[in-house]
Amino acid sequence: MKKQRLALFLTAVMAFSLAACGNQGTDAGNAQATESSESSSEADTGAADLSTEGITDAVATKPSPDMEIDPEFGVDPDDSKDNGADDTVSVDGQKLTTPYFSVMIPKAWEDQVTWNAYEDENSYSLAFVDKECEANGEGGNLCSIQVSADPPEFIRYVGGDFVCGLKKTGEDTVAEYIGVSYPTDVQCGEKTQESYMKLYDEAQKIKDSIEAAEGYEKVEMTYAEALAGVESTEDGIILDAAMHSFTMQTRSGDVFTFSGENLNTSGVEGGIVLGHCYELTYKGLIGDGGDTSGASFVSLKNIDDTLPEKNFDAMYTASQVVLAFQMKSMDALAGLCSFPLTLDDKTVKTQEELSSMDFDTAFSQDLQRNIHYCDLVDAEIDGDTFSISLIGQAPEVVISKDKDEDTWSVTAIRN
Repeated sequence: MKKQRLALFLTAVMAFSLAACGNQGTDAGNAQATESSESSSEADTGAADLSTEGITDAVATKPSPDMEIDPEFGVDPDDSKDNGADDTVSVDGQKLTTPYFSVMIPKAWEDQVTWNAYEDENSYSLAFVDKECEANGEGGNLCSIQVSADPPEFIRYVGGDFVCGLKKTGEDTVAEYIGVSYPTDVQCGEKTQESYMKLYDEAQKIKDSIEAAEGYEKVEMTYAEALAGVESTEDGIILDAAMHSFTMQTRSGDVFTFSGENLNTSGVEGGIVLGHCYELTYKGLIGDGGDTSGASFVSLKNIDDTLPEKNFDAMYTASQVVLAFQMKSMDALAGLCSFPLTLDDKTVKTQEELSSMDFDTAFSQDLQRNIHYCDLVDAEIDGDTFSISLIGQAPEVVISKDKDEDTWSVTAIRN
C-alpha cells in the first residue's frame, strides 16, 4: 500500500512542480545534488498534494495572536486556478478557513499572493503563489498546507514541516495530519528574487498560525511520534551484515544500520547476502544521518528477481566501495583496488601507498557525495567496467573485471 500511495504522491509532486515552474527549467538543489565536477541528478520537485480521508465541513477557530490582521486581504477569483476546491475556503480578512484548519495570512502578502485549493477523493491542500512570479512563468510557489489521513510522506521524501495531528471532537484517535511543504526548486527570476524572498520568509511562519477547524482538535505531536506505528518500505543494497545487524543503502542514497540483540533476520530466505537487493519493512522514522533510534525492524525480503539482471560479483565490489566511503576508511578501500591504480592524473603503485593517504584530502566532497548517493539498486552493469557515481561519470570510482581471475576491483578513481 505504501508503494502505491508513494507512487501516486510522486506523480502529483512532478505534475504540480512542472505547472509551478512554467518555463523556468531550473533543477532542484538539495543535499544529494552535485554539479559538473559537482553534477546533479536530482529531479525538480515542488509543493504537492497528499491523500486524505473523512473530510467534514467546518469553520475556523481563533487566529494566532502573533499575526497581523488586514480586513482588506482577499483573493481575486480571476487569479485562482479553480478546480472546485476553492469553494471549500472562506475568507475573513486575513483568515482563511478550510474544512480542516484555519490559517492567518501575513499582512505582507496583501495584493501580492494568491491561493489555490486542491481537492479530489484522495487529496486536499491549500497552496500559496507569488502573483508576479507566476505571471512571469517563474513558478512563484511559496508553500502548500496539506492534510493527509497518513503522516505526510512529502516530509520524508521532499522536505517540509510537520505541523500536528487532528482528531475529531469527542474521539481519541488521530484522524488526519497537517504538514507544510515548500518548493525545492527556484521559483523566481533575477528581477523578482528580492520581492519573492520577502514573501517566502513569511511563508516559513504561517505554520505557527494553523489552528484546527470546528469539529477537529489539534494534537501536538512530533513527526516521529506520528510515524511510531506506521510501516514503511525501502528498497536497497546490503552493504554489511552480522548476526544481529545489517547496513543498507537505499535508492535515495540513505545509509543506515539496524542492530540489536532482538533483531531477527532468520526468516530472510537465503539469508542476507552482501551486494544483493532487498526490500526493508520497518516501523517509525529513520532520522537524519541514518538514525534508526526512532524505527523498529519488521522484515527483509530479497527482490533480486524483480530488478534488471545484475552481475552480483560486480555489485558486491560496488557495495563495499560505498561502505568504505561511508566509513571513510582508506584501508578498506585500498583492499578493494588493483594496482597500479589511476587516481586522477596520478598513479598509485601499491596498496600501502593508498592506505597512507588522508581520505578527505585524497577525495573531493563532490566525489564523496556521488558515491554516497549513487543508486546501486537500479544500476545496470554491462561489459567489463562499471562507474560508481550519482551521474554515471566523473566524479566516480571505476571498477573493472579481471578476465583471468573473473574478479572485480577498483582500477580508477576520478575526483
